[in-house]
Amino acid sequence: MHDEREQYVECGLAGQRYAIRISEIQEIIRMQRITPLPEAPYYVQGITGLRGSILPVVCLRKLFGIPEKTEDKRTRIVVVQHGTASLGIIVDHVSSVLTFEQIQTTEGSLNRQQSSLIAIGKHADGLFGIISMDKVMESLYA
Repeated sequence: MHDEREQYVECGLAGQRYAIRISEIQEIIRMQRITPLPEAPYYVQGITGLRGSILPVVCLRKLFGIPEKTEDKRTRIVVVQHGTASLGIIVDHVSSVLTFEQIQTTEGSLNRQQSSLIAIGKHADGLFGIISMDKVMESLYA
């Protein structure tokens, strides 16, 4: 269930506007050096260090089947936690904190992007696809 009063972080990906529930986010960090992993799935960018821990990093563009782009100063890693596992998700940029006027749940799924896109949020600035980090992580660890 979605509560319109809940806060979300706006992030951009390939010119599209998405939102991630703040409660699913551990932290947001600047892009940093990522070490590739041999034979990792195509969407796994590699690993990076985060305060003495190893953090696997996934490219959300690759996971969603969106063409890659060169990283820039706005690129961020959204660190999420699912159970005991932490994961970094690369997004093009993070913009602001939002609350939605209305949230409508999406039904059905044809691909990873749609199964991770759980709702559409209506805001004064437009519509946002709401991404469930739990669903993203479930698809990765399934």
